[in-house]
Amino acid sequence: MSYQGLISDLKSIGIKKGDDILIHMSYKSMGYVEGGFDTFFEALKASVGDRGTLLFPTLSYRFVTAENPVFDVNTTASNVGAFSNYFMKRNNVVRSLNPTHSVAAYGLRQEEYTKKHYLDNEPVGENSPFAILPRFGGKVLMLGCGIKCNTSMHGVEEYVRVPYVLSAVTRKYTLIDYHDNVTRKDYYYHDMIKGHNRAQRYDRLYDLMEYKRGSILNAEAFLIDAPTMWRVGADKMKTDPYYFTDYIEGEI
Repeated sequence: MSYQGLISDLKSIGIKKGDDILIHMSYKSMGYVEGGFDTFFEALKASVGDRGTLLFPTLSYRFVTAENPVFDVNTTASNVGAFSNYFMKRNNVVRSLNPTHSVAAYGLRQEEYTKKHYLDNEPVGENSPFAILPRFGGKVLMLGCGIKCNTSMHGVEEYVRVPYVLSAVTRKYTLIDYHDNVTRKDYYYHDMIKGHNRAQRYDRLYDLMEYKRGSILNAEAFLIDAPTMWRVGADKMKTDPYYFTDYIEGEI
């Protein structure tokens, strides 16, 4: 029953064949899924079909740090949920090369999304899968995790160059790719809280644009049009750079 329920719910919220979907999620929020991770993956794959692409953030900023500045695309774990770790280790899934904000992709455009992320020297730059998603008319699915943890909005911040998102100095990271090639590179990193006393308030975005809301099994879900999100978010940041943040009083 879980598979058919997933197919039905994914369709109801607006996911269709040929879609490119970037998914932020809390897997456990859906409740019991018969067949577990495999069933959920197969339902997603069937929902977007052969011409769609599935993308999951595999962020590693909690593991790849100033004290441990090494990212191995094969072995560095994701710190954003068990399903993201499962997904990135599946056959034929590729992961972008970025020390803290990598993304794993499966489907028709997986290479186009991931192959140039290594060129950036920041987390969610112009070559990141997050920034490429709106160019293909993709969608962002927030599943069981609310609407605040939207990493794509960091990409909008980096695009607009708001004054609070990136560090003032770089940090040197070591990156190891799928062929065990080792690269050492300087990156700017996100420094909103410690560097600028700013807390993200991306929920304010949804006062400015339409989105779809529904349920996938037991989880509340939101489906967001990526081109609209980037356009609306960027336009607002250009006129009010701090609109999507709150100032944090005191020493962090």
